[in-house]
Amino acid sequence: MIDIVQTGDACTATMAGLQVSWRRQTDRWSHTIQFSAADDDCLSSAEGSPEDDFPASPAFQDLRVEARSNQICEFQLMGQSGGHLFSAAICCDAAQASVEFDICCRLAPRITPENILSTYIVGAGAGRLADAASPLMRGALVTLAGRYTLEALPLADELHAAVRMPATEPGGQLQIGCFEIGPLQTSARRRRVRWRYRLSRNTA
Repeated sequence: MIDIVQTGDACTATMAGLQVSWRRQTDRWSHTIQFSAADDDCLSSAEGSPEDDFPASPAFQDLRVEARSNQICEFQLMGQSGGHLFSAAICCDAAQASVEFDICCRLAPRITPENILSTYIVGAGAGRLADAASPLMRGALVTLAGRYTLEALPLADELHAAVRMPATEPGGQLQIGCFEIGPLQTSARRRRVRWRYRLSRNTA
């Protein structure tokens, strides 16, 4: 079962062993994924500012949540920063103990960032890595808090998404999205970049 609590500047979905919380931060929504009641057992989105040429994470100003059943809910978000447009559908599934992110960025004209990412600050509890794959491998995995897997999901006809964790110490960053994309991969014909990733509880 998923318990949803929503106020004017916060929205939280809680299921067994996992909580996704959104908080309004300056001009955008930030989110935290909590693995337990311990404050440091979490991933927290690293947000940018309106002055950034390109934000560290997608910028979302509008959020709504839809309860599809007592087991599934979806966060739907839209926003913009630096002329770039962002949208996302984020599905929480209590039966699977998973959160799946599907994010799209429509780039502003004549601007091609090197990386298009979701960036997280890793809490000390979540940073206990059991496994980390090659940083630029398609479908790369990391294991968080010893019991959850974060996986970059492949998309047909899209840039390859990957997950990278440059630092494993508390307060380090985890990045997931499209790395080193280059101008040839985002031509005038293709200014939309999409990436998906899923956080799920290990079954073994």
